[in-house]
Amino acid sequence: MLHPHILVTITGANRGFGRAVAHAFTTSSAVSPPSRLTLILIGRDTTALERVQAELKSETTKVVVVGDVQFDEIERTDEWLGKIQTAIEDVRETGPPITKAILINNAASLGNLSQTVARYNWRDIKHYTDINIVSFSALCSSFLSYFRPRTRSADDVHPFSPSLVIVNISSLLAIQAFPYWGLYSTAKAARDQLLKVIALEEASNDVKTLSYAPGPLDNEMQRDVRNTLGDMEQKELYTKMHTEQARSDGGLGDEVGQPPPPHRSRVQLGNSH
Repeated sequence: MLHPHILVTITGANRGFGRAVAHAFTTSSAVSPPSRLTLILIGRDTTALERVQAELKSETTKVVVVGDVQFDEIERTDEWLGKIQTAIEDVRETGPPITKAILINNAASLGNLSQTVARYNWRDIKHYTDINIVSFSALCSSFLSYFRPRTRSADDVHPFSPSLVIVNISSLLAIQAFPYWGLYSTAKAARDQLLKVIALEEASNDVKTLSYAPGPLDNEMQRDVRNTLGDMEQKELYTKMHTEQARSDGGLGDEVGQPPPPHRSRVQLGNSH
């Protein structure tokens, strides 16, 4: 009997929501024994990833770190795609067959929220899209082509093909416009649409996609929003939400250097569908 072995690859896993998602998978009933869970944590800060790795180890969970992944250095794309593929290959060679592989695209950046579109320059636009659209698209494509190669040789060492799920951490801003969020909204909408296209193209290949918007989170990114957003009305709203959240959490804030406990993101994950 083939027991479930779930592989979850998470970008931006060293802090905030990515870290909370990793914790949610380790506590999910979907990976109770004899099921196996393997997490591949991806990010630029190797030390922070290793701290999360130490938090997550258990009898049924293996945690692999792929650090120094710089999505803003687009010329290194082949390098970090190769590192991720090598990590996945090692999991397949040393563990039981993977029955489900999940890619969670969590890594993203805000861009300059103090500027309207009229103040953008092409270099900033290119830099932002490299991080948030080009690298995202490249990773999704690589994930698909690795697990769903166009041709298979007769001596393929991985004849079993796991079901695939690709998740994009999205936002209301993907479908609703707000001032000062031009590049962020553009990237979120583009990512949502790419997953819709993948779902259509891979409908017969046991590939599913999900764009999930968790809503405002009390983390470093929201702090940056409160500090830099050029629209005062929105800025006041985010500040009010943060104050109310801190009160409901007994005064816990998001101090610099103190990552929020995983439970504060209220992530609940079950079997993908």
